[in-house]
Amino acid sequence: MRPLGGSELNYARLPPERQARYQQFFFRVRDDINQPVEDYYIDFHVARRDGTPHQELTLKFDDDFQQQVTVHSTTKSHRVFMMNCSGLNEFHQALRQSDAYLVLEVTGVSPLPDVRYETSRFVAFDPAVPLQPGEPALLTPNTTTLVDVVLNRMQTDRLLTISGGGPVAERVVPAAAVEAPQARTGRAALIHADDVGIGVS
Repeated sequence: MRPLGGSELNYARLPPERQARYQQFFFRVRDDINQPVEDYYIDFHVARRDGTPHQELTLKFDDDFQQQVTVHSTTKSHRVFMMNCSGLNEFHQALRQSDAYLVLEVTGVSPLPDVRYETSRFVAFDPAVPLQPGEPALLTPNTTTLVDVVLNRMQTDRLLTISGGGPVAERVVPAAAVEAPQARTGRAALIHADDVGIGVS
């Protein structure tokens, strides 16, 4: 039997109800012109290979990982996301059995009516894709992970962008028009399916 290391030894001294392993994420969200995005949603959900949300495993993730988000008191674009990782191995196994993967989405909310942000979406964990040598797993207990998110800023042609140099007439440049709303993904797709009575599992 291998002797316990320093961290494991400390855990062994704690009562069982205090032995949970946590991971903390420090989020900073800004747009592609380096302006802070102060209002946004952090969403983990499980998806199938075709991209459709897996409701059962998404709810399991919510129940097992007991997420807690704290907004920075002076810089609202910075947040700390605490995750209880005690059930991480069991969750990985459930993903493998369902041939599914965990997705992280960050959705920004603009205070301006003529500006919106594209949702940032990437795979947080896919059991079918092995890590490259030296590549850390995103979900690892007893670690701190820094997440710097850059959202693409979309704005209507009613909003003008001022650039430097040249005569005044040349400095006023119409911005690109906002694209059509994206299809619902992740948790939004699950909520929409419930609202219209579509079965999603």
